[in-house]
Amino acid sequence: MKKMSVKEQYNAKEFGEFVEYLEVKYGNRASFYKKAEILKYDGALYLKSYNTIVAKIKGNEVYVNGWYSQTTARHINEFLMQNGFKKMSKKEMEENGV
Repeated sequence: MKKMSVKEQYNAKEFGEFVEYLEVKYGNRASFYKKAEILKYDGALYLKSYNTIVAKIKGNEVYVNGWYSQTTARHINEFLMQNGFKKMSKKEMEENGV
């Protein structure tokens, strides 16, 4: 897995097209209460958790920029699983850290 540059995170956040709020399909929560958004920018899907771009999927590659919190980890794993990828452990996310 790779990391995203700060510029890319900024561009996705500022210019990305809103696709939808992330909904729970695999987790045990009732809802993410519109705290996680999926954006589309430059041919990739981005996950914005609260106000931070935390993950990207482009083709068959996943980019995660580290561990943020338990709640954001749930957002990331839901995003990954809904797009056909396996979920990541805290250790795997930390190893990708910024």
